[in-house]
Amino acid sequence: MKKMLIALLLIGLALLACGQRKVNVSPEEGLNAPALLEKANQLYMDGNTKEAFRNYSMIYKRYPTSREYIDAVLGLSRCYNDLGEYEEGMDLLLNLLRENIIPSRVPEIYNEMAKYYEINAGISSEAGISDEAQDFRKAIELYKKAIEYPNSEDENAKAYAQYRIGELYLNLMKFKEAATALQATKRDYPNTIWAQRAEQRLQEFQSAVSTVLDEIKSESGLSPAPENTPPAETPAPEQVAPDTSQAPPPPPAAVDTTQPAPPDTTKKPKLEMK
Repeated sequence: MKKMLIALLLIGLALLACGQRKVNVSPEEGLNAPALLEKANQLYMDGNTKEAFRNYSMIYKRYPTSREYIDAVLGLSRCYNDLGEYEEGMDLLLNLLRENIIPSRVPEIYNEMAKYYEINAGISSEAGISDEAQDFRKAIELYKKAIEYPNSEDENAKAYAQYRIGELYLNLMKFKEAATALQATKRDYPNTIWAQRAEQRLQEFQSAVSTVLDEIKSESGLSPAPENTPPAETPAPEQVAPDTSQAPPPPPAAVDTTQPAPPDTTKKPKLEMK
């Protein structure tokens, strides 16, 4: 009996010790999807990409049917982008596009895909392994899909896409197309911040063009003629006196044929026959 009591006492002490042990639980374990997304976004803005990635991943794995799911996938793709894992990020976006969970968010997905080509253009150009212009054209195609997608009224996403098209055409030195795209941003999405940026960009572009034209005129010596300036009078040619030093001799005097000519008294040589 005594031994049994001792055994029960030892078991009780062991259970008590286990109950006092601290269980390591991450701060995110008790957070719901909205709280996790808020924290992940803040971490990403602070430059803590790895921690942001971890929080986005929790939403991706635990809350696939939540409203925050698409934002989490977009956040994950940006993190992959920053970490240099471009294929993984693009795969996430392609899968999200196929799922088409919320059609109104599709323009955002196209925009994120276009950013990948913009970034790839810069990286490949520095490495000399790709055609930068080709990547820019692919990005433009995706931005156009964002604008033309019919099942979304997301003005901000579409305005951003239209503005980026203008910027990419500037990079491609296609100034007419760039001006058209920026004007379309102002016209079609006037109440967005991208319309304001398009206006500012157009002013900068026009100022740059004027500066270049002025420099060309200055270098070539061209300047606009003043208005209402009468043509300069051409001076009359100066009259020069004739040079008499080279004048021809006077003509011989006329011969008077009314009087007989005097006899020729000069001696003439005689002709001898041999």
